[in-house]
Amino acid sequence: MVVHVVFFKFKEEKKKENMEKLKKDLEALELSQLKKLEVGIDFNGSPRAYDLSLYTEFETREDLDFYQNFPPHVEIKKFLVENEISTAVVDYEK
Repeated sequence: MVVHVVFFKFKEEKKKENMEKLKKDLEALELSQLKKLEVGIDFNGSPRAYDLSLYTEFETREDLDFYQNFPPHVEIKKFLVENEISTAVVDYEK
């Protein structure tokens, strides 16, 4: 099992709206390689906290690679380039 975890910090302009859009778009992704997907919006507000987290699971690294290049996911990444400040990613096998 491959786990892909991403944390996002958004620009202040339209922050809440952009977080809700990202959550909706990620949760709408449909592909058989995606075994589990959870999206969470931070309620803590700590300076150390990121705004939104994404947790996904795949059977193989190849499935993760497929997801990374899946056209709807590529569109989401384009949206993020314009609306995020920073991203942190961890990929691991369990």
